[in-house]
Amino acid sequence: MAKRDAVQETLERLKSLEDGDPCSPETIAALRKALSSRAALVAGRAARIAGRHTLTALISDLSRAFDAFLSDPRHADRGCSAKLPIAEALDLLEHDDPGPFLAGVRHVQLEPGPRGEIDVAAPLRGRCVAALVRLRHPEAHREVARLLFDRWPEARFGAARAAGFDGGKEAELLLRARVHAGDPDPRILGACLSGLLSIAPSSSLEIVKGSLDSLDDEVAEQAALALAESRHPEALACLRDAWDRWPNESRRRGLLLPISLLRSDEAVAFLVDVVREGPTSLARETVRTLAVGLVRPEFLSIVRAAAESRGDPDLLRAFDRELGHGR
Repeated sequence: MAKRDAVQETLERLKSLEDGDPCSPETIAALRKALSSRAALVAGRAARIAGRHTLTALISDLSRAFDAFLSDPRHADRGCSAKLPIAEALDLLEHDDPGPFLAGVRHVQLEPGPRGEIDVAAPLRGRCVAALVRLRHPEAHREVARLLFDRWPEARFGAARAAGFDGGKEAELLLRARVHAGDPDPRILGACLSGLLSIAPSSSLEIVKGSLDSLDDEVAEQAALALAESRHPEALACLRDAWDRWPNESRRRGLLLPISLLRSDEAVAFLVDVVREGPTSLARETVRTLAVGLVRPEFLSIVRAAAESRGDPDLLRAFDRELGHGR
């Protein structure tokens, strides 16, 4: 109990220091001491502060702390509560030594979970491979290829995002391979599709369209979000075509947010038509989605007029609740 209390006191002290001047010599000294602690939570908190405030003076301390926690992972750093934030901080600070990232990208740490052992180092591998991509390390593509087929979804997700940042032909081919192989986690396919649209927007459009027609609603929704976030010139046309091909309400509901996120006049006009003419439940969902999509103020009166034309009190209440504050 005394040790736990000491850790909690240190964490609170670090928070109070950050609330003051995180770049002061006193704070730097306190963070340096925290990074040398064998308490993973303390070192992890210090690493987050260092990364958040771009404290490059602590790079050497962060690197030493990473090596120390890696040497005894099961007992010294349960849950990777120190190694992950340290690796994140080193990457944010653009550390140019690949050593910690090469060690982290291969690290496996199995710990007991509610349904058996879980690899708590999977997010660490994903973060480290992103750092290797940033550094243009010669092993980066090999590690991306390996992690894209890692057993654990967090590692696959990190690899997919890293490949998207890479921007090269090798990364495009790796992402295509992962999409064609499929993945039980739709988020990972979404990250792959986002990466493809970033790397090769024209040649990747067909593979994204194919995912829009997936029999799995979650995969289709991830494809739609990737398309919307890409701001591809043909994004709205693709999403409207998908809307027409899939008339069931569940699939169309998954297209509302991506269309709203486009925030173009044409996208908002399409959604206004849904409010005016679509099924009642879909019209109400569209009003809520427009609120999430931050519809521009000049459209509010048009959306309200569309809602009023339905003569549906519940729809008007939904408008007033979600968008009425902006009238």
